Amino acid sequence: MAYETTHSPEHFHALITEESPVLVYFFSDGCPPCKSLSPRIGELMNRFPHLIWTKIDPAVFPQIAAQNMVFTVPIVTVFLRGKEIYKSSRFVDLEKIEMILTASEE
Repeated sequence: MAYETTHSPEHFHALITEESPVLVYFFSDGCPPCKSLSPRIGELMNRFPHLIWTKIDPAVFPQIAAQNMVFTVPIVTVFLRGKEIYKSSRFVDLEKIEMILTASEE
């Protein structure tokens, strides 16, 4: 899994403009659903070791959260070449995300 820590809004922008899909997981340490979803996101991304993914805490990067209309967590967003191609909030459908990641590789 190609996890990459986001260091700044500029770094985030560089990540999401990759040619391959990039998964962004918006989370909070104080969010019980986020804590249970985190390892499942990691397991999913283990099946796509060549794809980049990152985690964003809106409290740490409020400007990134605002730019991406993140008002609650958890949210999983998939970007392709800087464009949001999928967003799922609260009840994240990992099977759907897996299908999107698989389809975007073809």
